[in-house]
Amino acid sequence: MLQLDGSCAQLKGRKHTSPLAICVGDVQDIERFATTHHLPLGLLDSLLPGPVTVVLRRGDSSILEKSLNPGRLDNIGVRVPTAISFG
Repeated sequence: MLQLDGSCAQLKGRKHTSPLAICVGDVQDIERFATTHHLPLGLLDSLLPGPVTVVLRRGDSSILEKSLNPGRLDNIGVRVPTAISFG
């Protein structure tokens, strides 16, 4: 198992206390990593996909390895990038 000691944050030049940001393919995928039930209905769909990082509380059943975000285990940044068409 990969164990990180802040190397990811150091590589990005960020404080290890900043939430780790991940990208997912679809708004519905966010629930696999973070808690969304407290948000107004449709909020995430109105913001994403797009150039927005939403910082949410990490879900209790998150599939993301906790050692990836050792400084702020309670928050995670999530993005759904806009698809780029090459055709």
